[in-house]
Amino acid sequence: FDLNDREANAEARVDGTVRLRQMLFDFNATRDQILSSVAESDATRLRAIGVTEDIALRTTQAYLRIFQQRQLLALIDRNIAEHQRLLEIVELNEADGNSTMADVNRVAARLSEVRSARTDLAADLDAAEDAFQRLARTEPGRLQPPAPVIAQLAPSADDAIDRALSGNPQLLSLAYNVRALQHQLDVVNGHGGARFDLELEATSKTYISGEPRTENDVRGMVEFY
Repeated sequence: FDLNDREANAEARVDGTVRLRQMLFDFNATRDQILSSVAESDATRLRAIGVTEDIALRTTQAYLRIFQQRQLLALIDRNIAEHQRLLEIVELNEADGNSTMADVNRVAARLSEVRSARTDLAADLDAAEDAFQRLARTEPGRLQPPAPVIAQLAPSADDAIDRALSGNPQLLSLAYNVRALQHQLDVVNGHGGARFDLELEATSKTYISGEPRTENDVRGMVEFY
């Protein structure tokens, strides 16, 4: 319409309406949803901590295995050297007639057994070094003896169980998962999703033809559903 032609638009007006809806109370459904989300977040965080601790444990085990295997290899190399010297002595004695071929064969068999054991130890060392390098992303290099941990061990089996229940991230993660599920069940079972809402509506009518005037109307109601 033509705003300048007031006779042709006797009831011309401009209307405006604003509606607002606000939840008043949902019988703690929102609270339970938030608590469930928080519990899920805590469970995820604890699972990440558990994975980190597991990697640290396996890295430590590989470290100790390398340290142990290197020491055993050093011992068995000395043992092999001693068996070789013994074999040489027995062979000389057998050549001089002071020993028999059976004695030579027994020493040679023991030497063969020791060399076979060394082969197994070397394979175990290679496996431990591969595991350490995969976990720590670095070569093991020269290792230092580990510090004693006896003082940090639990004094009894019951105390060890208590420590695990109170501080193990995997167990705590499971507990938080159960808590999250419980809050979700509370949302589903609580009052069938009932809630109170406040709805407000404000309307303004401004007449711009004839005698200018404005009419305002505000309504509000509380809904339960």
